[in-house]
Amino acid sequence: MKRIQKWLIILAVVLLAVVSVRAALAYFFVYTDADGEIPVVLKYSTKITEPEVVEGDKHIVVSALDDTDPVYVRVIIYADSGVEVTVSDDQGWTQDGDYWYYDEPLDGISDDDTFAQTADLHVHVTLPAGVKGDQVNVIIVHEAAPRIYDKESNQWTADWSKVVFPGTGTQTGGGN
Repeated sequence: MKRIQKWLIILAVVLLAVVSVRAALAYFFVYTDADGEIPVVLKYSTKITEPEVVEGDKHIVVSALDDTDPVYVRVIIYADSGVEVTVSDDQGWTQDGDYWYYDEPLDGISDDDTFAQTADLHVHVTLPAGVKGDQVNVIIVHEAAPRIYDKESNQWTADWSKVVFPGTGTQTGGGN
Protein backbone atom coordinates (compact mmCIF):
# COMPACT_ATOMS: atom_id res chain seq x y z
CA MET A 1 0.00 0.00 0.00
CA LYS A 2 2.82 2.41 0.83
CA ARG A 3 4.33 1.69 -2.55
CA ILE A 4 1.12 2.70 -4.36
CA GLN A 5 0.89 5.90 -2.28
CA LYS A 6 4.49 6.70 -3.15
CA TRP A 7 3.78 6.32 -6.91
CA LEU A 8 0.60 8.37 -6.64
CA ILE A 9 2.51 11.18 -4.93
CA ILE A 10 5.24 11.08 -7.62
CA LEU A 11 2.59 11.04 -10.37
CA ALA A 12 0.78 14.02 -8.76
CA VAL A 13 4.04 16.01 -8.52
CA VAL A 14 4.92 15.28 -12.18
CA LEU A 15 1.39 16.17 -13.30
CA LEU A 16 1.54 19.42 -11.30
CA ALA A 17 4.94 20.25 -12.84
CA VAL A 18 3.68 19.64 -16.39
CA VAL A 19 0.59 21.77 -15.84
CA SER A 20 2.68 24.57 -14.28
CA VAL A 21 5.24 24.58 -17.09
CA ARG A 22 2.51 24.71 -19.72
CA ALA A 23 0.86 27.68 -17.99
CA ALA A 24 4.23 29.43 -17.68
CA LEU A 25 4.97 28.92 -21.37
CA ALA A 26 1.53 30.21 -22.34
CA TYR A 27 2.12 33.33 -20.23
CA PHE A 28 5.59 33.77 -21.76
CA PHE A 29 4.33 33.61 -25.34
CA VAL A 30 1.37 35.91 -24.74
CA TYR A 31 2.99 38.60 -22.60
CA THR A 32 6.61 38.76 -23.77
CA ASP A 33 7.98 41.38 -26.16
CA ALA A 34 11.19 41.28 -28.16
CA ASP A 35 13.55 44.23 -28.33
CA GLY A 36 15.67 45.31 -31.24
CA GLU A 37 15.19 46.00 -34.92
CA ILE A 38 15.72 44.16 -38.12
CA PRO A 39 15.84 46.57 -41.06
CA VAL A 40 13.76 45.58 -44.06
CA VAL A 41 15.38 46.72 -47.26
CA LEU A 42 13.30 46.86 -50.40
CA LYS A 43 15.59 46.58 -53.34
CA TYR A 44 13.83 48.91 -55.78
CA SER A 45 15.86 51.97 -56.57
CA THR A 46 15.88 54.04 -59.75
CA LYS A 47 16.97 57.51 -60.80
CA ILE A 48 16.20 59.74 -63.74
CA THR A 49 18.74 61.67 -65.77
CA GLU A 50 17.19 64.61 -67.54
CA PRO A 51 19.59 67.32 -68.62
CA GLU A 52 18.39 70.86 -69.14
CA VAL A 53 16.47 71.65 -72.32
CA VAL A 54 18.97 72.46 -75.06
CA GLU A 55 17.52 74.02 -78.21
CA GLY A 56 14.11 72.65 -77.27
CA ASP A 57 15.32 69.07 -76.75
CA LYS A 58 15.57 66.96 -73.63
CA HIS A 59 16.89 63.37 -73.51
CA ILE A 60 15.48 61.33 -70.63
CA VAL A 61 17.17 58.20 -69.29
CA VAL A 62 16.01 56.18 -66.27
CA SER A 63 18.59 53.96 -64.54
CA ALA A 64 18.30 51.13 -62.03
CA LEU A 65 20.71 51.53 -59.12
CA ASP A 66 22.95 49.02 -57.35
CA ASP A 67 21.51 45.52 -56.98
CA THR A 68 17.92 46.56 -57.62
CA ASP A 69 15.41 43.81 -58.16
CA PRO A 70 13.94 43.95 -61.67
CA VAL A 71 11.52 46.85 -62.12
CA TYR A 72 9.54 48.31 -64.95
CA VAL A 73 9.61 52.10 -65.33
CA ARG A 74 7.33 54.73 -66.77
CA VAL A 75 7.47 58.50 -67.12
CA ILE A 76 4.86 61.21 -67.43
CA ILE A 77 5.56 64.67 -68.81
CA TYR A 78 3.88 67.81 -67.46
CA ALA A 79 4.22 71.21 -69.13
CA ASP A 80 2.78 74.68 -68.71
CA SER A 81 -0.26 75.48 -70.81
CA GLY A 82 0.65 76.66 -74.29
CA VAL A 83 3.86 74.60 -74.27
CA GLU A 84 3.83 71.82 -76.85
CA VAL A 85 5.68 68.65 -75.90
CA THR A 86 6.36 65.92 -78.48
CA VAL A 87 8.25 62.67 -78.10
CA SER A 88 10.38 61.12 -80.82
CA ASP A 89 13.18 58.56 -80.95
CA ASP A 90 11.15 56.50 -78.52
CA GLN A 91 12.78 53.18 -79.32
CA GLY A 92 11.94 50.79 -76.49
CA TRP A 93 9.19 53.08 -75.14
CA THR A 94 5.42 52.69 -75.58
CA GLN A 95 2.84 55.40 -74.91
CA ASP A 96 -0.35 54.45 -73.06
CA GLY A 97 -2.50 57.41 -72.10
CA ASP A 98 -0.33 60.13 -70.57
CA TYR A 99 2.44 57.70 -69.57
CA TRP A 100 5.43 56.44 -71.54
CA TYR A 101 6.33 52.87 -70.50
CA TYR A 102 9.74 51.31 -71.06
CA ASP A 103 9.22 47.90 -72.65
CA GLU A 104 11.90 45.94 -70.75
CA PRO A 105 12.53 45.71 -67.01
CA LEU A 106 15.63 47.29 -65.51
CA ASP A 107 17.71 44.86 -63.51
CA GLY A 108 20.31 46.61 -61.33
CA ILE A 109 23.95 46.18 -62.26
CA SER A 110 24.44 44.63 -65.67
CA ASP A 111 27.13 42.15 -66.68
CA ASP A 112 29.67 44.86 -67.49
CA ASP A 113 29.29 46.54 -64.04
CA THR A 114 27.29 49.46 -65.39
CA PHE A 115 23.82 50.40 -64.27
CA ALA A 116 20.98 49.08 -66.39
CA GLN A 117 19.20 51.96 -68.05
CA THR A 118 16.51 52.77 -70.55
CA ALA A 119 17.08 53.97 -74.07
CA ASP A 120 16.81 57.75 -74.52
CA LEU A 121 13.33 59.15 -74.56
CA HIS A 122 13.75 62.22 -76.76
CA VAL A 123 11.38 65.02 -75.74
CA HIS A 124 11.04 68.14 -77.87
CA VAL A 125 9.61 71.27 -76.27
CA THR A 126 8.04 73.96 -78.47
CA LEU A 127 7.53 77.27 -76.71
CA PRO A 128 4.81 79.78 -77.56
CA ALA A 129 5.95 82.85 -79.50
CA GLY A 130 7.69 85.41 -77.33
CA VAL A 131 8.24 83.05 -74.39
CA LYS A 132 11.73 82.21 -73.19
CA GLY A 133 12.77 78.78 -71.92
CA ASP A 134 13.37 79.99 -68.37
CA GLN A 135 9.76 81.20 -68.17
CA VAL A 136 8.15 77.73 -68.47
CA ASN A 137 8.22 74.49 -66.57
CA VAL A 138 8.52 71.05 -68.11
CA ILE A 139 8.39 68.43 -65.38
CA ILE A 140 9.26 64.77 -65.89
CA VAL A 141 8.08 62.31 -63.24
CA HIS A 142 9.21 58.71 -63.29
CA GLU A 143 7.86 55.73 -61.41
CA ALA A 144 8.93 52.11 -61.05
CA ALA A 145 6.92 48.97 -60.41
CA PRO A 146 8.16 45.53 -59.38
CA ARG A 147 8.34 42.83 -62.01
CA ILE A 148 5.85 40.03 -61.32
CA TYR A 149 5.05 36.78 -63.07
CA ASP A 150 1.52 36.57 -64.48
CA LYS A 151 0.50 32.92 -64.29
CA GLU A 152 -2.42 33.39 -66.67
CA SER A 153 -0.36 34.78 -69.56
CA ASN A 154 2.92 33.05 -68.58
CA GLN A 155 4.77 36.36 -68.91
CA TRP A 156 6.64 38.80 -66.74
CA THR A 157 4.71 42.03 -66.28
CA ALA A 158 4.62 45.19 -64.17
CA ASP A 159 2.34 45.53 -61.17
CA TRP A 160 1.43 49.22 -61.38
CA SER A 161 -0.77 48.89 -58.29
CA LYS A 162 2.51 48.74 -56.32
CA VAL A 163 4.32 51.82 -57.59
CA VAL A 164 7.75 52.32 -56.03
CA PHE A 165 8.75 55.86 -55.11
CA PRO A 166 11.98 56.59 -57.00
CA GLY A 167 15.14 56.54 -54.93
CA THR A 168 13.44 55.43 -51.71
CA GLY A 169 12.42 51.87 -52.48
CA THR A 170 9.13 52.37 -50.64
CA GLN A 171 5.90 51.26 -52.21
CA THR A 172 2.43 52.66 -52.40
CA GLY A 173 -0.78 50.80 -53.03
CA GLY A 174 -1.85 53.31 -55.67
CA GLY A 175 -0.83 53.82 -59.25
CA ASN A 176 -2.50 53.03 -62.52
